[in-house]
Amino acid sequence: MRFSIPAAFIGAVAICGVVLAGGSSPHDVREIRLVARDMTYFDAATREANPTLRLKRGERIRLVLTNDDRGYTHNLVSPALGVSLPLLEAGKTQAIEVTVPDVAGPSTYSCAPHGQMMRGNIAIE
Repeated sequence: MRFSIPAAFIGAVAICGVVLAGGSSPHDVREIRLVARDMTYFDAATREANPTLRLKRGERIRLVLTNDDRGYTHNLVSPALGVSLPLLEAGKTQAIEVTVPDVAGPSTYSCAPHGQMMRGNIAIE
């Protein structure tokens, strides 16, 4: 089969563009690590207290919760994301992968037994 030079060139550019763009594929999973400590959630990377989780509709995320709060059990619950992690003893970690719903808007996450102190916002864009 013979291809013209312009068609081959266009095909090569298109393939390189996909490789170079490095865009996320539907199979990519973004990891969000939270640490429960001092009756507060902290972003493991930024150390922000009770951080707002900024998510994109249809995005695949892995929520990882580590309990570093000695003497207390904590979990993470978010009805909007369909997440309800079990209570974790100190020193334990739990992870769950979910697809963010295709509904934009605000929501929350919290610790079931300590929701007055341990809660944060979710912004689905």
